Amino acid sequence: MREFWDWADRQLRGAPEGCSGQTGEEYRRRKQQKQQKETGEAAEAATEDTDEKESGYMAEHMDRHREEDRIEAVIFDMDGLMFDTERLYADCWIQAGREFGVEIGEEYLSKVRGSSAKEAGEIFRRFFGEQPDFWEVRKRRTELAKQAVRERGVPVKPGLEKLLLYLKKHGYRIALGTSTESGRALMYLEHAGVKGYFDAFACGEMVEKGKPDPGIFLLAARLLGCAPERCAVLEDSFNGIRAAKAGGFIPVMIPDITQPDGEIEKLLAGRYESLDAAIEFFAAREGRIQDGI
Repeated sequence: MREFWDWADRQLRGAPEGCSGQTGEEYRRRKQQKQQKETGEAAEAATEDTDEKESGYMAEHMDRHREEDRIEAVIFDMDGLMFDTERLYADCWIQAGREFGVEIGEEYLSKVRGSSAKEAGEIFRRFFGEQPDFWEVRKRRTELAKQAVRERGVPVKPGLEKLLLYLKKHGYRIALGTSTESGRALMYLEHAGVKGYFDAFACGEMVEKGKPDPGIFLLAARLLGCAPERCAVLEDSFNGIRAAKAGGFIPVMIPDITQPDGEIEKLLAGRYESLDAAIEFFAAREGRIQDGI
């Protein structure tokens, strides 16, 4: 009889057969708990699937970021960056100018730093006219500079070899990109004992236009076999920074005589007070690549 009433109660309350001892209310409660558990497990599985997808997306995104951020090569300017020759040249320009009866000052010198001889001549004529002849004054300046280098050696900037060692150790390709003619540039590198660090040399007579035209840096990148966006350019001059930016390079400034103004600051990917301090720029990029940040 007890079994009959249990059966009847189940029929009235909606409990299935085989649940003897449970009221319909108990059955519904347990069924609800089971459904909630199943729903929770399904939601958890969906969350795990979403997390896996998001993790895959983040990994793919970080891979793209690492590739976009990678620097493969570094192009060095020479005068004023590696060697303290801008001050030497300034003194020699002033002395040569006086010998020819003109006062060459900072206003002229600031406009020609990093430019080609041809462009410097055009600026010279705007300042001083056709006389004295620019090429004669420049020839005398070069004689005075060579004499100073013979007597005192090439004035190497602090931190140069430390930076070059760091770059070589970490697999960067290195090129020279200077408006100076190759004979004098290579002589300076040899005298300073750093020529062996360089994989390529792009010098003033190898291109038609000087900085701020990017030709000298584009040639250096081509010689290295590296795209401009993978090359950092280290410069001290305004014209050099403009050239680097115009060519699609990554401009980093180590100021020499002239500090960057607002225009130049906007073009920079980095600015450091010395060559060895610029190691921080490359170390930070490498850290960002490694961490995927």
